[in-house]
Amino acid sequence: MNIKKTWIVGVCSATALIIVGSGCNGSSQANGFDKKERLETLKKEEQRLRAILDSRQSGASETTAEKLQREQDERLVKKIGIEAGTLQDELYPPDTKAVLEENIRLLKNTLEINGYYETKKNDPVNGKAYERAARILNEKIKTLAEIEHQLKDGSKPIDQLTKEFEELRAVRELIINE
Repeated sequence: MNIKKTWIVGVCSATALIIVGSGCNGSSQANGFDKKERLETLKKEEQRLRAILDSRQSGASETTAEKLQREQDERLVKKIGIEAGTLQDELYPPDTKAVLEENIRLLKNTLEINGYYETKKNDPVNGKAYERAARILNEKIKTLAEIEHQLKDGSKPIDQLTKEFEELRAVRELIINE
């Protein structure tokens, strides 16, 4: 049973290494496959290797060699997944408008959470810092609303709005002990 398991693991590892190795040359075509076919092959191989890894028993009864092989196979699955993700992004780039909308939503939530700055203005040690942070926070909320409005009505290009958003997000509200 152990010999059969080792043989199966070896064959799977060799197959995966060949697949990963053929994709590491960075060209848009690998062994005659176009990028879409390559992506599908990578996804199928990742699923196949994950199924094999999931079916294996890990635990106290696992020998050192089996553990090393499992860890090697896990790294291989990860490497295939990263390559597939990179190729996926290359073939189907994310919608910049949808990404900006999601980032705006997340920053709104963060700014809402940080609204407690207003309540800390009377802090004896850091009251002035909290007061300043509350002013900056209110300005960020207004600017974010403007960016969101401009995104919805299309009055500015998405690239420009994304740049403005990133600049806004980089502004720190609360600075203590600097």
